[in-house]
Amino acid sequence: MFLSTVLARNPALVEAAAALHDRGAIPPDTYVLDLDAVEENAALLAAGAERLGLALWCVVKQVGRNPELIRAVARHLPRFAAIDAPEARALLAAGASLGNLGHLSQIPRRALPELLARRPSAVTVFDLDNARAVAAAARQLGFVQDVLIRLEGAPADGHPGQEGGVPLTGLDTFATAVEATPGVRIAGVTAFPCVRCDPATA
Repeated sequence: MFLSTVLARNPALVEAAAALHDRGAIPPDTYVLDLDAVEENAALLAAGAERLGLALWCVVKQVGRNPELIRAVARHLPRFAAIDAPEARALLAAGASLGNLGHLSQIPRRALPELLARRPSAVTVFDLDNARAVAAAARQLGFVQDVLIRLEGAPADGHPGQEGGVPLTGLDTFATAVEATPGVRIAGVTAFPCVRCDPATA
């Protein structure tokens, strides 16, 4: 999917991957990573974020359960966005910390005590039942958990299986209900994907 970019930026990686495949050392459909480049990019991102006063949460997506990749990034960017509970567990097992938990799917109620105990910076909530479940688990653990409200995207903007969230028209009502729920604090809003921008109002 990104072959032309990799060929332009890191042709040696493509040559090494092709050689490994030719020798039968790796099967087809295998990710080949340049960990030195990954770590160098993580260091550059961390330095830029520090200069600008930003906190970054790394999203590793398709390769997110590779412990060597996680460790290479975490040396510079320790907090990650875990899209679901299995990825959160893989990140934690490799020594990373949780930035955002549940960005693309709600964390199952039974997994909340285990994962909230690892003190994520924020948990994404999709609806009031989800927010109340996070609040109950946080209260049981003795702290207030920051949450991000997941906004519902327009039907044409989403990806199949990644729908859900609070309609923008219902945000005020939803936020009022969450603010009245002990155990959680609204830290902001989030969405996926965030692809549209009106140049006239931006």
